[in-house]
Amino acid sequence: MAYKLIPSTFSEAGSSVKHMDNAAAAEGLRLWNYLVNTYGMNNPLAFDPTNKKQVKIARALQTEFTKAEIKKKLKITSLKVDFGDGSRGNRGSGNQGNLFEQQLEAGINDWIETSELTNNKYRDFIYGLVKHYHLEDCIAVRVIAEGGENKKRPMSLVNGHWKIGTASLSTGYEIGSTITDLTLESKCKGKPLHKYYLSLKTSGTTTLSNLGLKTNVFPVDQVKAGKITTTDGIALMKTFGLDEATFCATFNQYQAGNKNYKVIDASPNYNKPLLQELIKGSLGYGYHYVHLNKGKIKHMEITERFLNQAANVTNVRISYGGETGGAKRVNIHMTTPLLDMTFNIRNTSDRGTTSDPDRVYPDKLQSGYKMKGESIETVFQD
Repeated sequence: MAYKLIPSTFSEAGSSVKHMDNAAAAEGLRLWNYLVNTYGMNNPLAFDPTNKKQVKIARALQTEFTKAEIKKKLKITSLKVDFGDGSRGNRGSGNQGNLFEQQLEAGINDWIETSELTNNKYRDFIYGLVKHYHLEDCIAVRVIAEGGENKKRPMSLVNGHWKIGTASLSTGYEIGSTITDLTLESKCKGKPLHKYYLSLKTSGTTTLSNLGLKTNVFPVDQVKAGKITTTDGIALMKTFGLDEATFCATFNQYQAGNKNYKVIDASPNYNKPLLQELIKGSLGYGYHYVHLNKGKIKHMEITERFLNQAANVTNVRISYGGETGGAKRVNIHMTTPLLDMTFNIRNTSDRGTTSDPDRVYPDKLQSGYKMKGESIETVFQD
């Protein structure tokens, strides 16, 4: 299906629903009109000219309501609604940022222009941000939207140390300019130009090109043989304290049809310095963390001191076969004074290969974290 009809005027919306039956078309127009007038988004819907019932609501609105809520509010019974961006080209440099980013940008610009915020739903956060960084004392402030840049941060082993993007033990872990969504530029009297980086999250994902495993880390033939000889593979096992035999058996047992294999190691012999490099490279510092969840914002300035505390691992637990067993994955869960973090090693491919036709053997190391007090994990993904 190609959801390529993305109207930005009421007239275009009318043309976009001509292929639908009367009831669905009427509901589609009502939905388009409501979303435009309520959220100020001029192209909130995407239609497929071959589908008479379905419409996609822009993913930027996922933080505002659920499908059930919008259907109930507008009494939608014939139209099938789901979230999806359609063919609007909302990727990479074409991404104009999500609704949360747009609303914050608008609110900060309102504050810059008038020092007042009346209608912006995030005004309390914006006022708090202004106070935290003493922006009211500045003679010039500018906000720059950079969320569409979508900068990837590949993970690699360099001279025996972990590096994520440009962040490493040798180069440091200040990553604000890389992960920023909104950048505040301020010029205060007697001080040089300064930038504050806001990293915004409205869901549980953040973009990161993770470590591919099948070639240089855990080649399929080595896992099948139960012997890992690659430099990166040995380093990764050392980092987490993975037992080679148990690790390989997790995938070999699954391939053999054993869906009950499970081993829990509650006290692995992990390498703390290398593990801290992974955590510090993933989280970094030099930015303001802003997470919207269920209408509430959890935020904090991520400083180098915060990062050092957050990377101080106090407990590591490895689940071979997943948390409940019988899975083609290994989970490594750890806690620190400021966050809970999980790394998992698994197969993420959607097609088999000659050496792994059933898509069993691991091809990715992925990670995610939750700040203390959060319920949603931020997951690094491709």
